[in-house]
Amino acid sequence: MASASSTYQRRYDVFLSFKGEDTRNNFTAHLYQALCQKGINTFIDDHKLERGQVISPELFAAVENSLFSVVVLSQNYASSRWCLDELVKIVECMKSRGQRVLPIFYNVDPSDVRRQSGIFGEPLAKHDQESLENMGRVQSWKDALTQVANLSGQFEINTASEKIEGIFLNLSHLEETLDFTAQAFSRMSKLRLLKVYNSEDTSRNFKDTSNKEKCRVNFSKDFKLCYDCLSCLYLHGYSVKSLPSDFNPKKLVELSMPYSHIQQLWKGIKVLEKLKFIDLSHSKYLIETPDFFGVTNLRRLVLEGCVSLRKVHSSLGDLNNFSFLNLKNCKMLKSLPSSTCDLKSLETLILSGCSKFKEFPENFGSLEMLKELYADEIALTVLPSSFYFLRNLKVLSFSGCKGPPSTFWVLPRRISNPIGPILQPLSGLCSLVELNLSDCNLTDESNLSSLGSLSSLRILYLGGNGFVTLPSTISLLSNLWLLVLENCKRLQELPVLPSNLIELDAQNCTSLKDFSSELLKSPLPNWDLQKRKLKNYHAYGNFPALNAFIPGSRIPDCIGYQCSGSEVKAELPPNWFNSNFLAFVLCFVSFPLFDCIRFEAHTSFHCTSSDNSPSFDISTRDLMYITTKLESDHLCLFGVPLSMIIHCSQITHIEVSFELMSWDGDPIEIKRCGFGLVYKNNEDENHSNL
Repeated sequence: MASASSTYQRRYDVFLSFKGEDTRNNFTAHLYQALCQKGINTFIDDHKLERGQVISPELFAAVENSLFSVVVLSQNYASSRWCLDELVKIVECMKSRGQRVLPIFYNVDPSDVRRQSGIFGEPLAKHDQESLENMGRVQSWKDALTQVANLSGQFEINTASEKIEGIFLNLSHLEETLDFTAQAFSRMSKLRLLKVYNSEDTSRNFKDTSNKEKCRVNFSKDFKLCYDCLSCLYLHGYSVKSLPSDFNPKKLVELSMPYSHIQQLWKGIKVLEKLKFIDLSHSKYLIETPDFFGVTNLRRLVLEGCVSLRKVHSSLGDLNNFSFLNLKNCKMLKSLPSSTCDLKSLETLILSGCSKFKEFPENFGSLEMLKELYADEIALTVLPSSFYFLRNLKVLSFSGCKGPPSTFWVLPRRISNPIGPILQPLSGLCSLVELNLSDCNLTDESNLSSLGSLSSLRILYLGGNGFVTLPSTISLLSNLWLLVLENCKRLQELPVLPSNLIELDAQNCTSLKDFSSELLKSPLPNWDLQKRKLKNYHAYGNFPALNAFIPGSRIPDCIGYQCSGSEVKAELPPNWFNSNFLAFVLCFVSFPLFDCIRFEAHTSFHCTSSDNSPSFDISTRDLMYITTKLESDHLCLFGVPLSMIIHCSQITHIEVSFELMSWDGDPIEIKRCGFGLVYKNNEDENHSNL
C-alpha cells in the first residue's frame, strides 16, 4: 500500500478517492487489490494519516501526480469535508492537467449527486449552516459534485487503459444518455470483456420491456474497439444500424446485443471461428440474419422478439455444432430455409409466436438430434411427411395452432379432409415425453387414438379443444402422470385413465358428467414410484401432488367422512388398517375466482398404542393455476400415500382442515370437504368408505 510520504517521488496510474467508513473494507479494498494485481500503480490513502479540517499537501501531491482518478461516491461521501476538498482538487487537475476521472456511484443515485439532493442534499445543507463564514468553499464542493456526476455520460477511461482487460457497466439506473466514443476504448489493447448491460435482462421477464428500451446508449458511428484480445462483447441498446466494417475479433466467443438498432449485423462474410453465441433478442429493426459461412463454431442463436426479421440465411445449415435456435415472436418470419434441416446437432428450436410461419421444410425430419420444438401460435396448415422421423424429440408444443379446420392436422400432403381436422399418426415419435396440443381445434374426427402409441409420454396438454370423448387408447400411456383437459367444454366423459396418472386438470369442462366415483375406482397410481419421478417437479410445499381438479359440487359417496365447511373429524373403525391399505384421499369443493391459488391441507393423525406412539401432523401444500375464469364449483381430490404416514396401524382418530387462498393471501371459501380410505382391489366390504 502506498503511503503519503512517498508521493513526491512516485507517479501513480490511479488515485482512489473514497469515504473510508463506507467502502474501505469492502468495495474499495477489492478494487484496489484488483488494480494492483493487474500492475496498475494505484494510490490509496493510508488509514493512519491524520484527518484534519484541511487536506494535507501530501494528498494534493498524490492527486497531481496521478494520471487517472477513480471517485467512489458512497452514501456518506458528502459528509466528509476531507473527501469534498479532495474532489475539488481532482476536478481542478482534470481541467488543468487533463487528468481522466471515473466516478463510481456506490449505492447512490447519480441524480442525487448531480443535484445535491436526497442523501447528498442533507450533508451539504449542514455544511452550509456550519460554514457561513466561507460560503465559497461549500459552493466549490457543490460544483465539483455536479461536474463529476455529469461524467457518468462520458465513461472516458483512456489513462492506463492499455492494462484494462474487463469492463462491466450496469445501465439499469441510468437516467441520461450514455455516450460511447471511439476515443474511449482506443487504447485498450488488452480488453477481453466489455459488458454494457441492463441487470433487469437477467430476469428473462419480457412481459414489460419498456424499462429496458428506455436505457439509452449512444454509440458513435465510428465507435471501435481493439479486437486483438476481445472474447466477450455485450452491448445493450447498441444504437448503430450495423457493426463497423472492420469488425474482426478473432478471439470473440460471445456477441450479445439485445434491444439494439441493428438492421444487418454485418455485410458479406466474417471469419469468426471462435464465436459460439449470438444474442440479438428484441432488436426490432433486424431484417435478416448475416451470412454464417465464416462462423463455423456457432452453437446458439437468440433472435427472440426481432419483430421485423423476414429471412434466415441459408448458410445456417452449414453449422455442424449448432444446437439452439430461438426465433420466438419473430412475427414477420414465414419459413425457414431448407438447409436448416442439415443441422445435425440442433437440439432446441423455438418458433412460438411466429404468427406468419406457415410450414416446415419438407425434410424437417432429418433433424435427427432435435429434442425440443416449441411452435405455439404459428400459422401452420400442414406438417411434412418426414416430421415423424424425429425419433429423439422429447418435447413438442403446438399450443394455439388452430389453423383452418379443414387443413390443419391433415395426413401428409394429401387433399384436405372436408369433415374436419385429422390428427396425424404419431407413432414415430418414440422418445416424446411432453406433448402440448391445447387450443388446436381438435374434434372427435381427429385421430386422437394415435396418442396411445406414445409410450414414453409423461405430460399431455389437450385443453381448449372440441372433442366430446377421449379414445380408450389413452389408458395405454403407462408413463403419463399429468393430463390437462382444461376448458374442453364439449367433453362429456373420460375413459379408463392411465394407471400411473398423478395429476388430472379438468377445470371448466362444463359438460363433463360426474365421474369422481369412477375416478377413485380406477387403478390407483404407484405413489411411491411417482414420488421419486416428481421429486424435482413440485418446488412448493410437500408431496403429494394435486391428483384431480374437476367440475362438480358433490363429494362422491365413497368418500366416507364428509362435512360442510373446511374441517372434518372422524374416529376410524376397529381393524381399519390391513395389508391392502394404500392411501388416504382428501377432497374439498370450492369456487375459486382467482388466477393462482394456494391450498393447504393440515391432517392430524391421533394414535393409541402400547408403545405410546405419538400423534403427528402432515401438511400437504400445492398450487393450482386457474388459466381462465371458472364457471362453476370444482372438486379437488388428492392423496396422502402410505409411505408418508408413520405408525399407520395405530391411528384411531383423524382431523383434516383445509385452507384455500389466492396468491396474494385472500381467503377463498371451502363449501364442503372430506376424506376417505383407499385399498387395493377397491376393498370396501368392511368399511363405510372405499
